[in-house]
Order: sequence, then C-alpha cells, then structure tokens
Amino acid sequence: MPARSITFEPGSVFHIFNRGVERRRIFPRPGLYVFFLLRLRRYFRSPQASILAYCLMPNHYHLVVELDEDILADRMHRLQMSYAKAVNTELRRVGPLFQGRYHARPIRNDEDLLNLTGYVHLNPVEASLVKRPEDWPYSSYRRYIGRQEDSFVEARRVLDLMAPGQIGNSQRRLYKEFVDVARTGL
Repeated sequence: MPARSITFEPGSVFHIFNRGVERRRIFPRPGLYVFFLLRLRRYFRSPQASILAYCLMPNHYHLVVELDEDILADRMHRLQMSYAKAVNTELRRVGPLFQGRYHARPIRNDEDLLNLTGYVHLNPVEASLVKRPEDWPYSSYRRYIGRQEDSFVEARRVLDLMAPGQIGNSQRRLYKEFVDVARTGL
C-alpha cells in the first residue's frame, strides 16, 4: 500500500480507528478486550506517545493518541499485527482480522479534541450496548470521571480543556456534564 501523507509535528493528536473485516467482531470474548488494552499500553505508553482516550467496541475501536515523535505507523503496525496474530491463533482462524489499514485523522484544535473524546466515549451508548457511557467497561470514560484508574490514559490533557486551572473533581464533573449533554442529542 502507498505511504500515507499525514503531516506530523511534535504534539500531534490523532483519532485512530479500524473495524473488523466484513464488520465482524474483533473482540469475540471479554478477555480479548483486556489483551488489546495490554498491547495498547505496551506500544503507546512511552515518552513519545500518550493515549488520551479509547473505546473498544465489539467490531471496531477508537483511539485518541498524542505523539511527540513520528512513530504512529510503527506502533500501529505492531499493535494490530500482534493482536490479530494472537486472535487468529486462539480462535484457530486464518486471514485478516481488520478491514484494511487503520484510519488516522489529525485533530487540529482543542475544541475538536474535546468533541472527539465525547464522541469516542458515547460510542457504546449510540450502539445501544449500554444506557450510560460509564456502564461500558472497555473505554477510558470511567478514568475521565474518576471511577477507574487506567494508569496509561492521559486524561489530564482533555480535562484541562474543561476548566483550566481547576482541580480534578471539578474538571471530571464538567466533563461528565459535557458528555451527558451530548448524549441527550443521540
């Protein structure tokens, strides 16, 4: 496949997503969500990369990542290949797991970043998997509202957009209100 033409600058933020081939499940059992998160942490928790938000859905995933070096292609290749290989081995299947190459859209400003994280966190609600985003265990939303510790999710970057200079609980409450308002529009 031809190389992508993504302009990279230190501090670039990307919305990364992909889905299963033929829209099939990429997480056919709960333990595979956990395995994917462990791989995600392995390849993106470093001085060069931060996970700002994520949501794993039965047949697709969304990641919001910030990069200080141009390592996206290498890390995504490792993540998707290692995960697909493990799933294929476990399920005794062959062939691609993902529908082609992952998509990576640059996020240009803070407003888009805030709206994107809300969109990512509302995916399970929009898909009618849960009624509230905090009920979906495979997203970073619980980390954002202070109900779960994901040591590899850097929620502070987005929470600081809610109320610069305020302390964590105020920011978490405001973020929850922001997502709740967006949810009423679904």
